[in-house]
Formats: sequence, structure tokens, C-alpha cells
Amino acid sequence: MDSQFETASQPDPATDAYTFLEFNTQGESDFEYTDFRDTIRSWPTPSDATAADRSGSDHHSDTAASSSPSSASKGAGRGATNNNNSNNNSISNSGTVVDALATGISGLNFEETVGDEDGGYEFGKGDFAEHACRYCGVSNPACVVRCNVPSCRKWFCNSRGNTSGSHIVNHLVRAKHKEVCLHKDSPLGETILECYNCGCRNVFLLGFISAKTESVVVLLCREPCLNVNALKDMNWDLSQWCPLIDDRCFLQWLVKIPSEQEQLRARQISAQQINKVEELWKTNPDASLEDLEKPGVDDEPQSVALKYEDAYQYQNVFAPLIKLEADYDKMMKESQSKDNVTVRWDIGLNKKRVAYFVFPKEDNELRLVPGDELRLRYSGDAAHPAWQAVGHVVCVIELALLIYGF
Repeated sequence: MDSQFETASQPDPATDAYTFLEFNTQGESDFEYTDFRDTIRSWPTPSDATAADRSGSDHHSDTAASSSPSSASKGAGRGATNNNNSNNNSISNSGTVVDALATGISGLNFEETVGDEDGGYEFGKGDFAEHACRYCGVSNPACVVRCNVPSCRKWFCNSRGNTSGSHIVNHLVRAKHKEVCLHKDSPLGETILECYNCGCRNVFLLGFISAKTESVVVLLCREPCLNVNALKDMNWDLSQWCPLIDDRCFLQWLVKIPSEQEQLRARQISAQQINKVEELWKTNPDASLEDLEKPGVDDEPQSVALKYEDAYQYQNVFAPLIKLEADYDKMMKESQSKDNVTVRWDIGLNKKRVAYFVFPKEDNELRLVPGDELRLRYSGDAAHPAWQAVGHVVCVIELALLIYGF
């Protein structure tokens, strides 16, 4: 014991600056792990089975040879037979294992990964295809519809997402648009949905009926074509008329609903975000959902209070609200237009020209009252030049527009 302490307390400066006490702090067998002797079940590989059979056959052959020389040939023959049988059994077992693995792998369902190469996107951000839904990004041609209003022409899908209605119906209702067109690669091709009889393109009035004898489907509007007597005499079953929009979605045979995988990969958009982006499109038609995240875009005006400290505070609260309302009314009136209007000219009591025409009140947004200004425009043709004039409304029953400068 003295020599051990001496060696530890006197390190050799030539070799190492530090030394450790070499004491055995644990017993010989307290914390030692012995080899596991139990056999473990596992699938034998063909090489292992062949090697085991060969070693077994060699062992039996040596034993037979050492016991008696006369039985050496018999033992060798039996060993060769056993070796062949073992090889056949091992090959059949390995074939069974391979077949079982192949069957298991064939039952697996591998999902496609979303990456930059296949046009995927992460959380709905990035560049979409031209015909991708402007809300969620779904780009399946069979599931998307284009808003056919010339000032819009955006694409939307027929999935609900997190809203009560499909994205295309949400857009049509909020933007007050009524015309749609299918994609050119859809099952029905690039088709504008319109009435077979009168050409009406209001999808909220359109429905379909089938022929009584032939497997033909036509689109008819609810008003007025469904009540036309001439169509009742034709080979159409008008009692089977059904609208194209059911439960705030287009019918699936017309516009398919995206699959569950496509909807999971799509951008998740809420009804509040849809309202905000629709309001943004009125001033910036090329805006995207990413623009909503920019500072100052979503600023709300100061809310009104029940009690004000002074007139200065009252003016600061109500002046921005009045300006917003005036700008909105002006924008809505300027955005409303009607093409192909038939005008009847007359002379008023003040010897000025008055234009009479019918302006249909399809939208509640446009409320014309006497005194409102309207612009009457003629695009011109080969024999007549383009012309336009401004006047004010003097009568709203049959819209009478008193033209300035005549």
C-alpha cells in the first residue's frame, strides 16, 4: 500500500503533469455485464441458413468418419442429401419472407412531398399558377372557375375551406359579379355559363334541365325562360329544373371539389381575411393576401364614443368617417355602368335635349335620385364618330337624363 501512495503522490514530471489513483472502487462482479446467452428470435437470412446447414453437415460427416471407416460413404451420402434439403428449405423460407415484405410495402400509401420543383408552396406563400385560386392557391383545372367580369377575371376554386360557402361563390357575392367561365383543361372545356335560350349569364339565375328522351343537358335561366310556353312544348322536362349553385357551391358535375389532400396543402383563409382582401381589390385589383400584412393597410378608423370632451375631439372622430363614406359612395357610383342601353331622345320644356332610357335596378348599391350626374357614352362605328355627354337625372321612373350643352 505504501508504494501505491508513493507513486501517486510523486508524479513523473518528464511524462505527465497529472496522475490518477489506480484503485478499484467497484467489486469484481457487482457492475459487470455478462454476455447474453438466451437465443433471440429473428428472421434467418439465406446466407446464415446455408452456412449453418453446411457446418452441421460437415460436423455429422466428421463424426461418421471417425466412428467407422465403412460407414463414411453412407454418412457422406446422407450429409449431401440433408444439405440439399436444407438449401431448398432455406431458399423457400427466404422467398416467403421476400413475398411478405413485398406485400407489406405495396400496402403503404406514400404522399407526395411539396417542393419548389412541383410548383408547391409553403403556407400559401409564393408565386401561384395563373389559374390558381386567389384565396387558397388550389390550381386543379377541374376545380377552378374564372370570374368573367372584364375588370376582374380572377380564378377561384369550388372548395369551402374555413368558410360556409365555396371560394368562387364567396367572391361573386362580395364583389357582386355574376359571370363565370370554366378552365380550358376542365372536363367541359373553356365554357362560359349562359342560358341556352336568352344568353343570360347570371349564374345565380341559371339552372339545368335534361331532355325527356335523350341524354342531353341544357342551361336555362329561372326568369324568364323557365316560364316561356314555347319551351314547354319542346322535348324538355321543365319540372326537373335544378339550380347550378346548391348549398353555396357549384354542382360537382360542373365544377369538382378539390380533394382532401389538395385542401390540406392549400392556404387556410378565414372569412375575415376574405372580406379584407375583397375591400382591398376595389382600390388595388392586383393586390394579394400578403399585402394585408403591410403596415397601414388594415388600419381601422377611430371608433365613436358615447361622450366627448369637446367639439375638437368630436370633429376628429367624425370627419374621417364622413370622408370614408363619401369616398365609398363615389367609388360605387363610378364603378356602376350599363352597356347596350336603348336611348329615346326628346326635347324638354326648357328646349334642352333629354335622354330617356331604362336603367335596371339589379343592385341595391346604386340608388339614383334626381340631381345625380350620369355620363352617356357612344363608342362609335364606321359611319358615326365616338360621342359622350354628361347630364343630371330629372326623373327616375323612366330614367330621364337632361344633357348639358344641348
